Amino acid sequence: MTPKSSRLNFPLLLLSALALSLLIACGPTDEAPELSPSERLEAAAERIEQVTSLEFTLSHEEGHTPLMLGVVLQGAQGTVQDPDQAAMTAEAMVSALNAFLEMEITVDGENATMTDPLSGTPLSLQSSQLPFNLHNVGSTLSGILLAIGDPAYSNDETLDGTSSQGITGVVSGADIQPLIPDADGTLQQDIEVWVGDDNLVRRVRITGKVLANDVEPVVRILDFTAFDEAGPSVRALPATGAGRAV
Repeated sequence: MTPKSSRLNFPLLLLSALALSLLIACGPTDEAPELSPSERLEAAAERIEQVTSLEFTLSHEEGHTPLMLGVVLQGAQGTVQDPDQAAMTAEAMVSALNAFLEMEITVDGENATMTDPLSGTPLSLQSSQLPFNLHNVGSTLSGILLAIGDPAYSNDETLDGTSSQGITGVVSGADIQPLIPDADGTLQQDIEVWVGDDNLVRRVRITGKVLANDVEPVVRILDFTAFDEAGPSVRALPATGAGRAV
């Protein structure tokens, strides 16, 4: 009886290897599924609540923000340090004179100092008298993110050197009141936020009236940078000349 050949069957081995490679390619992968817009907002809300300091810039794509009689806010930039310190420069316009001024504002707990936009004289006041609340800003922003209704993905942008995913939705004035206490709770706004790969919010764009005396069209943009870097140096403003015409 002739013994069977011990030589390898190369065609059969080749077919077996090909079948194995196809099974591996079609099998499960380690890649995590893409988060839904709601899940991405939840992740961003959790991350921003952990932030202890940040820098911000407020600008207006359209319109402006009423500040006081005859004075409107054009923009602002500053630094916030949780839980209750902030320092910022606000750019205002005196409507009757068509003059642009800068105001310095500091917040230290319940106390605040703001330069009068007309005289430049520093004014002492309670932080609750300011038109915005900068206490516990991480928690405040987290709450706004969680309040966004009907979220949907929009366009990506590179912000602060980071690829950021856009998410659109709607909020109400009541959702914004923790940040802007005078926001009209009966109004609704369109909102778009951009969340970086690190789940940090880089930009918030709010379209529509927030304050009862807003004049439409109005679009506000908040940009955030320098997360968890050095906080503001809260200091008393000089006795005179803190405000200046631009």
